[in-house]
Amino acid sequence: NYADVVADPDFFQAIVNSLIIGGVDMALYFGLSLLLALGINDLRIKALRSTVQTIAYLPYLFSWAVIAGVWVLIFDDRGMVNALLGVFGVKTIVFLAEPALARPLIIGMGVWRSIGYFALLYSVAIVGIDPALYESAEIDGAGRLRQLRSITIPSLADTMKVILVLLAMGVLTHFDEMYVMQNPANKQQIRTLLLYVFETGITNFKTGLATAGAVLVMIGSLLF
Repeated sequence: NYADVVADPDFFQAIVNSLIIGGVDMALYFGLSLLLALGINDLRIKALRSTVQTIAYLPYLFSWAVIAGVWVLIFDDRGMVNALLGVFGVKTIVFLAEPALARPLIIGMGVWRSIGYFALLYSVAIVGIDPALYESAEIDGAGRLRQLRSITIPSLADTMKVILVLLAMGVLTHFDEMYVMQNPANKQQIRTLLLYVFETGITNFKTGLATAGAVLVMIGSLLF
């Protein structure tokens, strides 16, 4: 079974898809959520800061099925984006059936859903930084950028490590968003390892191959 899985071209394509989607997700979640948290922290009006933080976090509370439904409403051939493009005379683009757009759409959907959660983790850590450090830095003439480099970022080091570990653990385990967004046109570009295991074992009833694939995914996740 292991030899058959390794020899299956669909398995290697699933590895490539998982690494590309998972790797880009990891970089974007880590970087954009940090920028979002820093931006929220700089808002001086408490009510506005709480509102923006809530709006950013809200998508994370919904299941992937709900998020996918919203994404379809936005990018469907009769969706909001095509309606907007139509105003400017642009022909309808079938975003959800374009193989070249499959990965960017999946990645974008994940970023929209998840960066609010990771930004919240950063925000909690930022709030815990001693205000006296910033007061001392201001007295010494340090600007916002210098304070960011010398105080904020170093103080977030432990939180960054935790987030990186969480993100690294998820690189090879993307499934829900691919399952709800897949179609015959984009499946080859977004079939990840767990989706491959699911289709092999549940859809095609090849439990031996699926088990072998699942074990390899587990080993890969532990090594990653």
